[in-house]
Amino acid sequence: MKIRLISGSVYVALLIGFYLLKVLVHDVCFDVLLYAFALIGSFEMLRAMKDKITKTEKWIVLGFAVVCIPVCSIFEFYFQTGLQMTAVLSFALTVALLALLVFKHEETTMENLGVALLSAIYPSVLLCVLVLVNHAPVLPALTSVAFGSDLLILFVLVLSPISDSLAYVFGMLLRKKFPKKMAPTISPNKTVVGGIGGLVGGVL
Repeated sequence: MKIRLISGSVYVALLIGFYLLKVLVHDVCFDVLLYAFALIGSFEMLRAMKDKITKTEKWIVLGFAVVCIPVCSIFEFYFQTGLQMTAVLSFALTVALLALLVFKHEETTMENLGVALLSAIYPSVLLCVLVLVNHAPVLPALTSVAFGSDLLILFVLVLSPISDSLAYVFGMLLRKKFPKKMAPTISPNKTVVGGIGGLVGGVL
């Protein structure tokens, strides 16, 4: 519990620090944090899947993680084409992995290709969405309620803990009346009613 509290505090401090750098210095400062998250996330995914992925697939996934966020950030900042470049890189990743069915067919299966694709897409591409939000322009229709990407990123950062907290509260209060588990083999303490509470809380 103590380790989780310390790591959680460090995580929150990093988010706040880099958010302030984004607001006070430059949007790209927040991209640096997202890049670090993508690299760490990819490394952790590969470590978790070490028995289900080949060495070649690991190098492809790591290569994708190294280039994905910077390319998305640079092209979004200068040309507003970060989404398109992320799609191009994702396509190239898929082609490179599928090519292993030809060039490394003796050790490549559809199962480990799927694991490799998940290990690349889950951290890096999803974080590219935050890169795009980080560089979102001010929309004329929203000028009265928003100030560009600063508020949008703040919404993203606040949304997750609020949703998690309300899921926990709903689950604790109502789990006796609604005990059905959401995913018992993955997370045995999570209930469907808690998930609904988190969804409703996030929307609110």
